[in-house]
Amino acid sequence: LGTLFSSNLAGLALVLGITTIFGKKVSTKSKVLRGTNLFMWGLIMLPILLLFDGKLSRIDGIFLVLAFIFYVVYIWRKEGSLGKVKKDVKFETILKDGFIFAGSLIVILLSARYLVFSSIMIANSLGISSFLIALSVIAIGATMPDIMVAIKSVKQKHEGVGYGNVVGSMVVKALLFLGVIGIINPIEYSVLALGNLIFFRTAMVTLVLFWATKGMIKRKQGLVLLLMYAIFMIIEVMLSNLIVL
Repeated sequence: LGTLFSSNLAGLALVLGITTIFGKKVSTKSKVLRGTNLFMWGLIMLPILLLFDGKLSRIDGIFLVLAFIFYVVYIWRKEGSLGKVKKDVKFETILKDGFIFAGSLIVILLSARYLVFSSIMIANSLGISSFLIALSVIAIGATMPDIMVAIKSVKQKHEGVGYGNVVGSMVVKALLFLGVIGIINPIEYSVLALGNLIFFRTAMVTLVLFWATKGMIKRKQGLVLLLMYAIFMIIEVMLSNLIVL
């Protein structure tokens, strides 16, 4: 949970922050996403509502996966009425990209496995909370692909790709990833321990989707996100030290 939620924060702060610093602004205009800010906010906040009882059950997991399927169908239908992907994309292109995607996914999964194991070993050797490692090292590591996509999109003058990537990534992690975790291995946790994380996640998601209604996220707003992420990490470090003491 710490890794998933904190990677959401890292994605919002680092991806959008870095994109706005290099590109001055990030376009949030999209025919597919137009008028869906409240819908997206509800989907991203849905796990928090289900997690207030202190556990992620199989029923919660199934509900989240069904919500993700609904999201995919909704976006696909909206794209079908506004875009041209279904008509223009050739089967050979889809097949080629599918193989590339599958190979990349295998590399990412193997990298994530070693990242988690090595991070836990570092935490144990240094006497640092594994939860703090999940909030920092693992979360930032999980966000690196998004950061690279954002930087490349800025160089190619497609700053809006960074925003779409961040929002899509948040929905996938909040619904699909968390749902699969709940189905395979239901977990219990302390709501209080996640209080700071839930607060900053809610605040940053709300701000980003509100700014998105204006058609763009400016540099000063990206800096606000970076500042909020820095404050979040400082508070987590302080809380971790208090627990140790």
